[in-house]
Amino acid sequence: MRDDTTTGARDASAITPRDVQVDLPQSTRDPRRMRVHLRAPVVAALATCDPGGHPFATLTNIATDQNGSPLLLTSQLTLHGRNMGADGRISLSLQPLAGTLRSEDGQPIAHGWADAPSASLFTRPRLTVSGQVEIVDAPLVRQRFLARHRKTAAFMRMPDFSLWRLTVTAAHFGTGVPVADLILDCGGAQALAASEAELLKILNADHEADMACVATVLAGAPEGRWRATGVDPDGLDLITSKATARISFPHRVEAPEAVVPLLAMLACSGAKGRDQALQTREIVN
Repeated sequence: MRDDTTTGARDASAITPRDVQVDLPQSTRDPRRMRVHLRAPVVAALATCDPGGHPFATLTNIATDQNGSPLLLTSQLTLHGRNMGADGRISLSLQPLAGTLRSEDGQPIAHGWADAPSASLFTRPRLTVSGQVEIVDAPLVRQRFLARHRKTAAFMRMPDFSLWRLTVTAAHFGTGVPVADLILDCGGAQALAASEAELLKILNADHEADMACVATVLAGAPEGRWRATGVDPDGLDLITSKATARISFPHRVEAPEAVVPLLAMLACSGAKGRDQALQTREIVN
């Protein structure tokens, strides 16, 4: 008969400690790029602990709070929901991005989009975040989740469903990642958070062309009817029925009135780059 205690101790000793650093290219550790991996996906693998201490994994829809903290909606009738109620320690593994675009100087750009994961995940970057979840019922947080997942509105009204927010205490992206590189300090951006719902209405009503331009040209996402689901000091979250995109701002934004002009500037820059590329192709052909 196998000695599970001995086997468990032997397996545990073989695990690479979190604090061991793996030498990765500096471009891979770009905080903006890692934040794209955090904010672009709408689905993540969720690992919880059952009462016996065993891991239990499932899939869940996710969104992010203003500062980047992951948000998830679960029913207390589900096993993972009951697990979180008893033990708030969880881990999320975020869906790989569809691709890694690079700028002319070879560095990854600070935008990206997410689609169905590739079969060859060994060659795709993956972000894992761990920490403690707690139930949150703040209107602005509920608003951000519903903007990302509109079809969950009916579930959110059910008494057995709760919205949870993860306080990230550890992150892994091929190597250990400082939490400060992922989770923003939103001090000074309270006005932006308070104005987010109105900003989204303006963007989605009057600036669809600009959003489509930055999503397809800057982030390399497919064409579609793009709408904004979130604005934070670091960037803009976009979505269609088939994909999501994350647009990183070139600098921190705290004033609500700065968002629309900045989007227009990014769209103009993207359109110029696209037109120049088309002209180059025509000359070559």
